[in-house]
Amino acid sequence: YDITDRKNVQIALEHRDALLVAVGKATRQLLTGEDHRLSIGTALGTIGQATDVDRVYVFEHHPDSQTGEPAMSQRFEWTRDSVIAQIDNPLLQDIPFDPHYARWRKVLGAGPPLHGLVREFPDSERALLEEQDIVSLLVVPIMLDDEVWGFVGFDDCRTDRGWTESEISILVAAAASI
Repeated sequence: YDITDRKNVQIALEHRDALLVAVGKATRQLLTGEDHRLSIGTALGTIGQATDVDRVYVFEHHPDSQTGEPAMSQRFEWTRDSVIAQIDNPLLQDIPFDPHYARWRKVLGAGPPLHGLVREFPDSERALLEEQDIVSLLVVPIMLDDEVWGFVGFDDCRTDRGWTESEISILVAAAASI
């Protein structure tokens, strides 16, 4: 008998369960930690390891300090040892949404995550993403009082990753706890 399908389902369930445990642990870290910056960093690492991604980060949406136009800036990051951290990359501060990331603002503002293979993203978005060696990406909005406060990004720098509905749902819940 070929039990490949059964094994694949078992692996998927184990992965989902590990991700649920990690999100529970991360939520506990966020709720009980006294230093919020340290708690967020630890929570990102817990979730990053469970999702087997290379980088997890938080961006905040805010008015640009010079123009007042909508912009985004990276605030927190966890990276796998083999990946170059981007937290000190000045190109990831005060990024205007228009013209290159208007789609992100629109999609995230409506509530659903943004995900896919970077090579299939619009040209205007790909340049900055490819510079960071991102192959696959999931971006989950962080909502505060029914408004987008920012987002959590999950980068896979190694593989063409298709995000499952189960993973996306769990990571949406994780973003809500942040």
